[in-house]
Amino acid sequence: EDLTVTGASTWLSGTFGGSGAWTIGPHGSLGLVTNTTKTLSSGTLCNRGVCTWSLGAIEFLNNASIENHDAFEIQGEVSCTGTSGSVFDNFGTVTRTGAVGAVATLEVVVNNPGKISVESGH
Repeated sequence: EDLTVTGASTWLSGTFGGSGAWTIGPHGSLGLVTNTTKTLSSGTLCNRGVCTWSLGAIEFLNNASIENHDAFEIQGEVSCTGTSGSVFDNFGTVTRTGAVGAVATLEVVVNNPGKISVESGH
């Protein structure tokens, strides 16, 4: 089952799972803005718009993946963990911003044919 978002959306908490893809369309946006764990299980989050991750954690399970094709901004103190087979594919631009000393941790495989820009934080 696939889900496509064409406007503004917010992932507050919970699990997205299954064999389908959750696509943020070219004019869409996704905010991860609560200090909770968001779980991606077996599915793919495909960002073709703007994703802003400012709080909380992302947990990848069962070969889950994120495909970024546009803009993915990582702010604040955040973390990402995953089981074997979990991957973050960046074909667009990932930008790291946030307070000096704020740490962003990605403990999944990152494939980066795109661009990663660290403007502040760690």
